[in-house]
Amino acid sequence: MKLPNIALCLTLAPLLLALPAAAQTPAPPAPLLPPPAGAPAVAAEPPLGPFKDQKERRSYGLGSFLGTREKSNAATNPDKPTVDAAELLAGLNDGLAGTKSMDYAGGLAMAAQVKRSGVDIDSAVLAEAVRAVLENKPAKITQPEIQAIMQELQTSIQQKQQAKMKAESEKNLLAANAWLAENAKKDGVKATASGLQYVLDKPGEGRTPGPRDVVTVNLVGTSVDGTEFDRSAEGSPARRALMSLPKGLQEGLQMLKAGGKAHFWLPPALGFGESPRGAGIKPNAVLAYTVELISSEEPPVAQAGASLGPDGKPLPQARREPITAVTPPVSVEIPPNGGQPKIKVEAQPAPKPESK
Repeated sequence: MKLPNIALCLTLAPLLLALPAAAQTPAPPAPLLPPPAGAPAVAAEPPLGPFKDQKERRSYGLGSFLGTREKSNAATNPDKPTVDAAELLAGLNDGLAGTKSMDYAGGLAMAAQVKRSGVDIDSAVLAEAVRAVLENKPAKITQPEIQAIMQELQTSIQQKQQAKMKAESEKNLLAANAWLAENAKKDGVKATASGLQYVLDKPGEGRTPGPRDVVTVNLVGTSVDGTEFDRSAEGSPARRALMSLPKGLQEGLQMLKAGGKAHFWLPPALGFGESPRGAGIKPNAVLAYTVELISSEEPPVAQAGASLGPDGKPLPQARREPITAVTPPVSVEIPPNGGQPKIKVEAQPAPKPESK
């Protein structure tokens, strides 16, 4: 088996750092005799659970992490949203067993990156250039020419991605309009002038949220195919600034009172529009929300110039020292919290008698 190169080995460092911390375990019982002075503390081993030893336990944890990462990465790729487990495991086992080297794995990763870019290449010429670099052979072109080519490729990739996203957005918009047209025909579904579709299950009682309010809600947000992208924790309603929510949801919540429940369907223009949000929300997607409004309240009084976070609370500000500008006989003090300046008129000092 070839020794892995240093660069590839270093790529494991951030991977391992990203692993979740091991679960905490209860402290072991105190020893009958105190340890000798200066003796190093011995950390308790985490529980083995269903595994025979720590090696097996850690191997399973690392495998779960890697599998989750590959599955998540694939979900963002519309051309290949799933992973072929047999193919992936064949490459993984070859590399770990020594059948294939780390350099071989690096080549596979390089090929995958080139394929994802969509660049039209001659594989033999590309391989010739890679070999020339690795074997320290003279290059056929200069470094400035290489940089110019890379800039051309980057521009080409960006243009292709933009064209692909535009085509996907247009396709999704047609599908969204067709879906909303069918949904509007269902019993009980109503629509506002903006195009927001809704069903009020319970109007609620009491206060109706204002446009700048902070609302406490139980909610579930999904795409129309059922993919969930937002949910408040079970038994712990979410507290959100109304202005931080999609426009359609802002409009819908202002139709409810405390205790009210409803279903809302947001057209793309009232949701996130052409902007995709991870794997769950595609460009020009219809957003479906099931909402229960627990309560609403006016936002807390913030310092002048302070901004509110998504939860409606003022964002922390750096403390400013008071500033005093003095132009005798008037002084102006500007408080650190941005309040009203304080203007003081100072008494002019009496003229000193001339010395004789």
